[in-house]
Amino acid sequence: MVLAVVDLGSNAVRLQIAQASPDGSVVVLSEDRAAVRLGEQVFRTGRLAADAIARTAVVLARFAGLAQRAGATSVRAVATAAVREASNRQQLVRTIRAHCGIHIEVISGAEEARLVCLGVLQGGPPTERALLLDIGGGSTEIIAARGEEPESSMSLQLGSVRLTEFFVKTDPISRKEIRLVEESVQDAVAQIDPLLVGKFKRITGAAGTTGAVAALSRRLHHQAPGGSAPVKHEEVRRVLEHLRGTTAKQRRKLGVD
Repeated sequence: MVLAVVDLGSNAVRLQIAQASPDGSVVVLSEDRAAVRLGEQVFRTGRLAADAIARTAVVLARFAGLAQRAGATSVRAVATAAVREASNRQQLVRTIRAHCGIHIEVISGAEEARLVCLGVLQGGPPTERALLLDIGGGSTEIIAARGEEPESSMSLQLGSVRLTEFFVKTDPISRKEIRLVEESVQDAVAQIDPLLVGKFKRITGAAGTTGAVAALSRRLHHQAPGGSAPVKHEEVRRVLEHLRGTTAKQRRKLGVD
């Protein structure tokens, strides 16, 4: 059976088409991504911008065509923080359905945590515990899991798009803006229940932000690219220090888009 999934994030929409077998194994056939900036203005205005809805509709029509040509029997499309918080989210749902026939499912933070667990931990030992960190454009999920299931989770109003929209006006970022971002992060992190994270020594990062930081850390330390070798806390700190004085163009060249 060929299935397609679409993830509508605050910055990018992603498509994955996969072959699912009766034994539960999954083979990815193709992937696509487009930075439509769906969360543009949402966290300041509470509404999805008309231009962002239009950009998303065009991309999802292309995704629908790719899924159809691959023989996908179903397409599941889920939207997270940006759409969840938008007062006009039904406008997006109606526009996409009319444009390409895809139904958008706006999922809760709890459902997002469950899907992250399945995506990262599928097939793992049922009794093994893990702590997951998923930094998105609009929110950050922190999840304590056993096997493939979340035991407890928190959704923080922290994300690359949200923080940029509220605090960042200059390129490169100014010292004042850095301070405001860091204070916002510290305020949010202070809400985390120590019992949720206290027994873990390692965090498994999901999604693009943690992947980009890990990849840049390996580059700075002249390590082989790819793989999933652990990155230490102090190495993450060095990456952030390295990025502080860079422009958006310079960061893109480093692989941090």
